[in-house]
Amino acid sequence: MKIGTVIQARMGSERLPGKSLMKVGGKPLVQHIIENQKKSKHLSHIILATTEREMDKPLLELAEKLEVCGFAGSENDVLCRYKDAAKAFDLDIVIRVTGDNILVDVNGMDQTIFLYLQEKPDLASNKGEQGYPGGTGAAVFSAKLLEKLDKITNDPDDREHVTLHVYRHPENFHISYLKSPEAYRNLDIRLSVDTIEDLTLIRELYRKLKERGDDFNLASVVKYVKECPEIKKINSHIKQKRFY
Repeated sequence: MKIGTVIQARMGSERLPGKSLMKVGGKPLVQHIIENQKKSKHLSHIILATTEREMDKPLLELAEKLEVCGFAGSENDVLCRYKDAAKAFDLDIVIRVTGDNILVDVNGMDQTIFLYLQEKPDLASNKGEQGYPGGTGAAVFSAKLLEKLDKITNDPDDREHVTLHVYRHPENFHISYLKSPEAYRNLDIRLSVDTIEDLTLIRELYRKLKERGDDFNLASVVKYVKECPEIKKINSHIKQKRFY
């Protein structure tokens, strides 16, 4: 069984163009994500899925440099990009990670993969009310689900957000949710990177943790934020988009 992470990333972000290659601690944002994914115990593939646009070729070059798979597909139809990437590498199970989530918790992700294999739902997630903080979670589903979604929805939001149709129609799909450790809940902090303020927060967290000799991971971030909650003010005014 082939289990692969598909990381969606592009240089043409509307709110923060070029963010995928913006530096955090001297390395591109997406490089942190890729190197983090390499810590997983379950992956046969790590795929950086970008677009066919000229501006996104540096992302494919970075994938090659980091010895992971690169894939170029549709820019706006991200569902199609995922479906085609999964097919190109013959994946059975897909883990969705977005290119703005630098702090995906790999331990939590691996537990979500195990939950998926154990319960065999349509989709397993470690997000949600008792899940991991925004910007640190992942979703697990089959390549066959992508094929199914491709056939049943033409809604632009569904096509852009890949699994949105599943969350919007729980009466038609079985979703399994992994609960996060209690300490990770109710942090009230944005850890995804959509704006310059988000990037400023991530860079400051990285700097502070390195000064303390801590690893740049969710556990260290949670500990620091609880000790120094004022850091949340950097991007607390940014509103997260909600679709369901």
